[in-house]
Amino acid sequence: MLNPAALALYLGAAALVFVLPGFFLAESSRFLRTRLGRGERLLPAWLLSALVFGLVYAAAVGFRLSLDAALRLHLGLTAACAGLFLLRREGMRRESRSPAPGLSRGMTPLPDDRSARPALMVIAAVTLVMAWDGGSLGYIHDSLDFVAFVRRMLIENRVDLASGAYQDLGDLAPDPRRGSFHLAAALIGRLSGIDPVDLWRFSPVALVPLALWTFFAATRRLLGSTGIATWATVAFVVATLFDRDHFLQNLGYASRVGWAYSWVSLWAVATWVDVSRADHTPPPDWRPFHHAAPSRTLLILALLAAPILVGVHILSAAQSLLALGALSWSWAFFLREPPRVRRILWWLPIWGTLLLAPVVAVQAGRTYSAANPLFDHPQGLLYLFGNWAVLGPEALTKWYGWPGLLGVLCGLLALRRVAWDRGAAYLFGSTLVTIMIVLNPLAVSLIEAVKAHSLLFRVLYVAPIFGALGWATVWAIERRRDLRAVAILLGLGLAFALQANTAIRFWRAEAFQKSSFQENAPLMAALAFLDQIEPRPVTVVSDPITSYQIPAYSRHFAICPYNQHSSPADARTIERTYDALAVLNAEVDPRTTWEILERYRARYVLLNHTWTRYFRSYLTFVSPLTFEPERAKFARDPERYEPVYARDGISIYRLHDLPAPPDTAGASRFLRMSAEESLPRTGGELAAQLGLRRANVPTVEGLELIGIAWPDSQPVRFARGTYIRLATYWRQTQPVALPVEAFIRAEARIDLPGLAHPLFGRARRTWHERTSGEVIRFGRMHQPLETWYPPFLWEPGGVYFDEYWLPIPRDAKLGPYQVRLHLAATPYAPNLRLRDLFAFEDSFTGAVIGEVEVVP
Repeated sequence: MLNPAALALYLGAAALVFVLPGFFLAESSRFLRTRLGRGERLLPAWLLSALVFGLVYAAAVGFRLSLDAALRLHLGLTAACAGLFLLRREGMRRESRSPAPGLSRGMTPLPDDRSARPALMVIAAVTLVMAWDGGSLGYIHDSLDFVAFVRRMLIENRVDLASGAYQDLGDLAPDPRRGSFHLAAALIGRLSGIDPVDLWRFSPVALVPLALWTFFAATRRLLGSTGIATWATVAFVVATLFDRDHFLQNLGYASRVGWAYSWVSLWAVATWVDVSRADHTPPPDWRPFHHAAPSRTLLILALLAAPILVGVHILSAAQSLLALGALSWSWAFFLREPPRVRRILWWLPIWGTLLLAPVVAVQAGRTYSAANPLFDHPQGLLYLFGNWAVLGPEALTKWYGWPGLLGVLCGLLALRRVAWDRGAAYLFGSTLVTIMIVLNPLAVSLIEAVKAHSLLFRVLYVAPIFGALGWATVWAIERRRDLRAVAILLGLGLAFALQANTAIRFWRAEAFQKSSFQENAPLMAALAFLDQIEPRPVTVVSDPITSYQIPAYSRHFAICPYNQHSSPADARTIERTYDALAVLNAEVDPRTTWEILERYRARYVLLNHTWTRYFRSYLTFVSPLTFEPERAKFARDPERYEPVYARDGISIYRLHDLPAPPDTAGASRFLRMSAEESLPRTGGELAAQLGLRRANVPTVEGLELIGIAWPDSQPVRFARGTYIRLATYWRQTQPVALPVEAFIRAEARIDLPGLAHPLFGRARRTWHERTSGEVIRFGRMHQPLETWYPPFLWEPGGVYFDEYWLPIPRDAKLGPYQVRLHLAATPYAPNLRLRDLFAFEDSFTGAVIGEVEVVP
């Protein structure tokens, strides 16, 4: 359970930063104070507080303020807001003695706050869950870099968002996704004295309830129903509670808090429409309204949301503007509003774009000064025919989940009521706008062109999926005897059951499958020891995944955070990763290792050998097979690498200044021919010299397959349940920018009708295998020497030997097989083409490299 005393300190500091300044500003507005209930007044207070610490962030960056100076500025602005509130309150008291016509409290129809009790009970239960467990960082969680940024600002007393991980920033541009929200967290840390790791654990306790209440209040106003809003909140909680990515906890993180902030702009528009309709079309017994100017406060809030969110998360700003446009234009198009209301609805997104554009230009110009090679390719896209890209079905299913997909369907089903039901117009219109973007090849291609791939994820949530689920639930309950209502309720139950089952299966799986969401206690103990013996920040070299945790859990630096979350504008992304892996790899010679360590001014090397199995992702390769050679590499030179820690699979070595060791290049046990010997020869000449069968496989990313050492007898016979041994020889002809996979496949030589059909061949093969009980095609992916010595670390031009074993299924069809091999570069988020989904000749297609015969 979280520490109650520390949690109380955090909540007090968080209230001061996240709510109090905006509360004073909101309460200073006569309109907001007199025309809104207490619960709804929390929404503008929260957004206006973000405006205040956004102004502090802009001043800190513009004038290079220290963190302490930024804190003093924030406290000063908060005091100024409090002074304004006191002055305005006194003025409002005087005005209340003679109220202006038409501005008496309660004139606008408002939902009763007391009707929100069911939703408040749900939010209270979630708050207790968060207070018990808090946030979890794991080892690849996005919030690790959030913690690293906050820690660096607290340690160095400066507002610097270029990187929380690198000692030498050089010309590195600030991260465009880091801004005022990180500064706000640092201010809370300075006020409370809480460690940044605990700061993250406590954040969901405050921010998840705030986000849920904002969602509930906004949905209630948009759909005009407390019941719908309550069921929508329940759907939101249940769907995200059973999400393996800890979505509900992550509402305390910048990108998703930004999503919650954007709801305030939608709420402001809906409230303004309510006020405008009441003020301009009053019943006969109402006194006519002559002054509607105070309602402009709501329009200002709606327009300010997106520029404010540029500091919170730049992509959330775009998401907010998309949601504002989807809502406003849906209502302007479908509903018969008064002409003045309709005109403003049409113009709101345009004004918002004009207001947002200069802010985005400043932020993007300041941050996107360098490209990150890791993000220079599309992510999770499906290509139609040529280069027309859409968001693939796998990404839609993964990001939405089954409840989300059902919510999209329910939103589209609202079409029949859009002409007279404002809520239906919002649900259908916003869902339709989302679909027109994520399934529109032109829109996705434009997003791809500006490398804003993560925006696709946020566009998905412009669709009001949870509001649609709440709307469908209430409709079904009210008509529970209708067969359509029964079908909807069964569909809802099935969708949430599938969502829960996915989570249960994940958390019941083997430890390695869910370890990335858990914290590494041995590593945290080792880093605590390092903080004790090294009071000043120094550079610690480790594998990229561990390097991602080092700046979060300790005061120290790394050289390559996992997935480069800490520096997406770093042009040296891949170089840093390769350097870190070269330091640890036992096949890299001592001199090269030492030169890399000196280049980064490293003081320690940390070997994290707590992994239970092989791990490969984002150019990172970790394998227990290499642990012993890695330890031996540093143990051979104790004068240069002094062992200072060895416990629970973690080893730490302190570096001492010594002359560079002698050059032993070419000592790798996998090297069969040096670059001097191989480069003058073609691949065919080398294959003949080595006695290999030449493989006519096209070179990819500079990786060339020289040949394969097959046995002389043909076909080669292998028994079911054994392995096909492939002894291959490789050469690197140029630097490898991305990993290259060898797709190896064995296919039975049989003649079946339709087996080679481009559309139905795969289904024909699958049907044959299921009915016959025999596998006729099997294969695997493999990167040459990836476990021991990945190609990007090889000596350019050298010939390397790699042995690979392709398992033969026990139910493989007896008889001859063709073995094919295809090379392909594999970025960390590979894309698919439409033909890959239908064609029988899929990504395993390649050149024939030999024949084998499977025998009993």
